[in-house]
Amino acid sequence: MENQKKQKPEILLDDRMILESAEELLHKEYLHYPYRDNIRIIHTMAENGIYHKIYWLADAWAQTECPVWDMRKQTAGITRESRVCKLYVTHYLDNTLLHPKPMHIEHQTVLYLCMDQIRPDRIQSVCDAWEAFQPEWIQTDAAAAELLLEYARKGLLTGNFHFRYIEIINTCSSTLCRQLMDLADCVVKKVWISAIFGYYAMENGAGTMELLEENVAVEESGGRAVFSSKQNLLMPIRFYKTDHAVSLADPFAGTPENVPLRLNFKESRNSRFLYLKEGVRLCASLFRRPVEFINEKTGQMIQQIQIIQKEEDVFAIYVGLHPAYFGWKDEIKKMFCEYLYIEELSMAEYRFSFAQGLLTQEGCFFTNELERNQNGTE
Repeated sequence: MENQKKQKPEILLDDRMILESAEELLHKEYLHYPYRDNIRIIHTMAENGIYHKIYWLADAWAQTECPVWDMRKQTAGITRESRVCKLYVTHYLDNTLLHPKPMHIEHQTVLYLCMDQIRPDRIQSVCDAWEAFQPEWIQTDAAAAELLLEYARKGLLTGNFHFRYIEIINTCSSTLCRQLMDLADCVVKKVWISAIFGYYAMENGAGTMELLEENVAVEESGGRAVFSSKQNLLMPIRFYKTDHAVSLADPFAGTPENVPLRLNFKESRNSRFLYLKEGVRLCASLFRRPVEFINEKTGQMIQQIQIIQKEEDVFAIYVGLHPAYFGWKDEIKKMFCEYLYIEELSMAEYRFSFAQGLLTQEGCFFTNELERNQNGTE
């Protein structure tokens, strides 16, 4: 994917700086009338487990999806009125975190399906919901898509339903996309979404990744892409250094200022699956749920978290706490298990380690050492 090279970045932001400077990044004039009733808060977990709340004007967030809607219509005939099934971990209504439900319908055209339902003993209820609702397309992440592909091959997906389009959010291998396309006999596209930038890249009709230049500007620093938001007026984040690689498309053409850049999107370092007993896999993103519930109850007590699966029922959890809450360690242990809302995980052994402020060690949000051992790696 290529994009015109822009000006040289100034101060580069990373996730640590965004967390520490969140108040300063807000343009507070948008927190008052007539904008205050149009604010949407997007919750996200960075690659290294740092927790962010990014403030948007709701109209601006929706605007970032407009070019993706155009692509959906051109490639698969999907419109805003088409029925969709969206797989989710947590769901907010008017910035209020809702108690998790297996599935629910909003606006008559959106079926929200919780990712904890994507497991062998519950997949039949998913099929029943699809047959009743008849979604025309699905939006999911790669982990849930891989599980659905596995269940389809095993004959566990039953019912009379047919999808015209499957949209994979963020990291997804081309192999998985081709397998889904062959099995479902429909259009499969990858789309990149960030709480910081909204929709910022997509796979176009030609099958190549296209940066959405109306939403994000890109520069280069040390071989890595630096993004700046164009749509977020309330909390504009500029010169954010990503892990995506970037290089000159043709280093021998023109001058460095006008040669297009080529972006190569980096695969996530996070493990996609956690394992229950008897080899049952669940989407690892479900571990975001207790963190978001704890922070909604306490006002962002958890600043960073890194989870490592050691055994099928043993997890090491490293928590970076806001210093004002460092005495709440016992309460956090209790709330973490309570807000998992998954019985088998609530009964697992969790070995907590706490730090004041952000963690000092390198790492990512979730690492599954069982996968590494199975793959023969350290």
